Amino acid sequence: MTAPVHHINQSKFVAVISGACEILVTHRETRNTYQTNRSIKTWATYFLLKSLTASPILKDWTSQKEKILVFCKMTENSFRARLAELQQLKLIILQKNRSIKLTSFENAAGILGIDYTGTIKIEYNETLPGKQIFQYYLRAEEIRSNQHKQLKALWYYANKQPLLKDALIQMLKRQLGSDEKQLQKCLTYFQEQLLLLQQNAFKEGSPLLEIIHTFRADINRSVLAIRDHHSYKSAQSVSYMKNVMKKIQLIIVQKVCIESKARARLYIPGEGKRRDAYKYIDARKITAWFLTDQIHFLFKTEQLKSKQNDNEKKRAA
Repeated sequence: MTAPVHHINQSKFVAVISGACEILVTHRETRNTYQTNRSIKTWATYFLLKSLTASPILKDWTSQKEKILVFCKMTENSFRARLAELQQLKLIILQKNRSIKLTSFENAAGILGIDYTGTIKIEYNETLPGKQIFQYYLRAEEIRSNQHKQLKALWYYANKQPLLKDALIQMLKRQLGSDEKQLQKCLTYFQEQLLLLQQNAFKEGSPLLEIIHTFRADINRSVLAIRDHHSYKSAQSVSYMKNVMKKIQLIIVQKVCIESKARARLYIPGEGKRRDAYKYIDARKITAWFLTDQIHFLFKTEQLKSKQNDNEKKRAA
């Protein structure tokens, strides 16, 4: 006779504490001479289990383990290992009746060492290939979050120089036929159009190339920057991570190289000196600008605010 299923509520979206992804990707430690990030797997399991029940208790998990293991995409041995780690972190309490008591997001944020400001909801598809894949959703979400930060930084610095911003908008209107109203109010549209203008200027050559490149319109990070932010020792680890995320269909990675017969020169300001952003290809007598990998996401994220945070704002008002 099949055991009854208690409180299982498989959702298309999994709630994750805001700011957790940025912290979890840095959790690396040496195990048997190799650096690994077991912490992100443990926390991924916590978030998945939280999404399965509206109450803080997941009753008698052994009677419904088939569904749970399929949802978490792991073997029973791996799941038991994650439960032991979750209990050690005080994210769960394993009760005598084989039920799992899950701590609140507020308490979990404190354990992680961050303030609780709400959650994000990550679209999760357990039918994708691979084992324990939700950890890669968290890694991918950190990349998406950083893109958004760089997008806001671009908008911030552009608004600090309104004359230059207006000059760029006029160039975008003339050369690309961009919509001025959209350029003024939509961050993403402004960034996409500016990046296209920068690519065209490099390809065709322009006396205004340096001005057009005043603001960095490429919101993706280099492999070395991701390596540092994710606490990897090698850039190859970043390439492996992106290949896994491509394989399990979380992201698309676009390689972009802009070639210039005009032999355009592009420089990136650095600490005390400028760094070449182009490469001269002698065999073809051209210069090439290799953009960072352009990462696009195949899953959605929804931003949610905590009711507690909203109430605090109302009281302050």
